[in-house]
Amino acid sequence: MAATDHTGDLANIDVPTLVLCGDADTVTGVPASQVLAGGIPGAVFVTLRGAGHLANQERPDAFNAWTESFVHITERLREHTPAHV
Repeated sequence: MAATDHTGDLANIDVPTLVLCGDADTVTGVPASQVLAGGIPGAVFVTLRGAGHLANQERPDAFNAWTESFVHITERLREHTPAHV
């Protein structure tokens, strides 16, 4: 999976996207995660301090708070966005 380059496909993602990365992630790493988020239109990038590659397990409270907030904001925006936009 890691040997396959899908960066050319990122621009085709048209759903709200949150990219969370631990600041100590040595598997994917912050720079690669920033490239990932930068290639997805409208993506939100968040670095979680004190977390590695398993940020959801290492910092579950922060991970869940960011995820919940992102979902809430996305739902609110959808409620207030005209269908033709």
